[in-house]
Amino acid sequence: SLKTRFPTMKELFSSTSGNPDLDPMKSTGFELGFDYRFSNQLSFNLVGFHNNIRDLIDRAKKYDPYLNIDKAIFKGIEAQLNWEWQPFNHLYLSYTHLKAEDKTSADNTYIQYRPKHKIDAGLSMRLPALISVQLNASYVSEQIYYDDDQEFSLDDYTLFDIKLSKNFSDRFELYLTVRNLFDVDYFESEGYPREGRQIYGGIRVKVW
Repeated sequence: SLKTRFPTMKELFSSTSGNPDLDPMKSTGFELGFDYRFSNQLSFNLVGFHNNIRDLIDRAKKYDPYLNIDKAIFKGIEAQLNWEWQPFNHLYLSYTHLKAEDKTSADNTYIQYRPKHKIDAGLSMRLPALISVQLNASYVSEQIYYDDDQEFSLDDYTLFDIKLSKNFSDRFELYLTVRNLFDVDYFESEGYPREGRQIYGGIRVKVW
């Protein structure tokens, strides 16, 4: 496959790190995998991927301008197990292993902020009285980053989200969502903490 991503407005014009001379990021890659169904309820799939990236948009340090890395390679595997034991009752478990290397550096430097391991799990259930519950969990391994030519790492973290919903009819739903259920402190980039617990509620009405 062939993909192109153009620089964002932030990457081009941010007052602290923008670079108006950035080139679009281009990638070519392939995937190879298989699906296996143990039964009507239980299935497994495994995919290996390899992406060659030209002009990857990144930055050397958090306060540096964005730049293009001439050549990078992202490769790894993704595996997922799905179990639907009843209609509207579904459990999944997935794992991703990623290796991200800067091929323009002499030692194939690992590219920062790309976790090597990620695990996701989710449970969806339909309860009596047309009540549904969705529980999702994500584990992200530690991520390396660079500052003053030294290597550091962000801590790994695990997040839980939950959603409860009640259908009163085909057109009317009441829902409550909590993201980062246990109010975990975590970072995806050094110096920029992500959101704590967030609670949303609302009513969804289908007009048509």
